[in-house]
Amino acid sequence: MADRVESRNLLFCTSFFAPGGGWVHGGSSVERRRGVAVARRRGPDQPSGATGRLFYGWSLAAAGGAPAFRDAGQRIYGLALGYEDLCDHEPLRSDPLLGLLSGKRKLEEPLAGQSTLNRLELVGRTGRYHKISYSAESIDGLLVDLYLESHASPPAEIVLDLDATDIPVYGHQPERFFHGYYDSYCYLPLYIFAGDQLLCARRRPANQDAAAGSVEDVQRIVERLRRRWPKVKIVLRADSGFCREALMAWCEANQVDYVFGRPRNTRLRKIIGASLHPAQLQHQATGQPARLFAEFPYSTRKSWSQPRRVVAKAEYLAKRKFQTGSDSILLIH
Repeated sequence: MADRVESRNLLFCTSFFAPGGGWVHGGSSVERRRGVAVARRRGPDQPSGATGRLFYGWSLAAAGGAPAFRDAGQRIYGLALGYEDLCDHEPLRSDPLLGLLSGKRKLEEPLAGQSTLNRLELVGRTGRYHKISYSAESIDGLLVDLYLESHASPPAEIVLDLDATDIPVYGHQPERFFHGYYDSYCYLPLYIFAGDQLLCARRRPANQDAAAGSVEDVQRIVERLRRRWPKVKIVLRADSGFCREALMAWCEANQVDYVFGRPRNTRLRKIIGASLHPAQLQHQATGQPARLFAEFPYSTRKSWSQPRRVVAKAEYLAKRKFQTGSDSILLIH
């Protein structure tokens, strides 16, 4: 559901609000969703929880004080629950659970309607309806801070998983592009996880490399982690779409280990074929599938700054010939 919950500067994932799942999608009322109440950590007049960290100043006096905070909370919780469109909030105005999450004290009073939330979102477009301003730095750091706060003691090792996937679009949204691999018009967001906890969700247009912007986000996350835990070991893990010189060089210069997939090519096939030919001999001798590994230094002719360690797996199966794949070739530092 993470791909449904998005804004221009921030993507929310429901696992952030309810670890382990527990969401029930469907129905017209937020009351039918389980686990929503864990999202709200502070009292109704304290813009210092997860919602309050996303905005600076809050412009409480000019925006009407607590109502502006409640309206912002209503919109954010609505996004997290799958109600992306402002028109969805018209039937939700009388929902008591969404009112409780948003910080209302008198639940019998209606929540903000479509027109009110629309004016709230006109940040930067007009001074007349300017209500609140967001802090880009706070948005970027929120999920990392929540991850840090979830640990009573520093972990021995943190494995950061990087991935790029598609968010299909069906209209003429800005920055929509056709992506050949996904065969659709889409966005190409970058996700970074530590275990099952989301640390980054960056919406990006699909007309760029899968690793675009990953160095900046990895640097931001690693610096924030080491500010709290300076001795923690950090490992990056990703598929071959992130096997790029810029990211590998940054890791090597900043004492961050990595395990990346490596796309196969003619040179690698020759090296692996020579190194792992015993897999075929083992299969012929035993009649059973054979799996062997080889390790060797490898460098590209132009794009890499230095040779790097490659670990390859080769399999010889009974029904298929000797085979390797890009997911069987790992670049390890």
